[in-house]
Amino acid sequence: MKLEIVSMVKINGVEIPQEEIPIEEFRKMLEKKLDENMRNFGLERTKTA
Repeated sequence: MKLEIVSMVKINGVEIPQEEIPIEEFRKMLEKKLDENMRNFGLERTKTA
């Protein structure tokens, strides 16, 4: 038996394997979503050098 873990990302209601999204684009989407969720809790991310 072979176990395979696939990370799916839902974009506009469509699930896409994470590997199919360019890494830089995925990073930007993840940053945007994390910032959005932090604001919902009253937090703000500060960028450091």
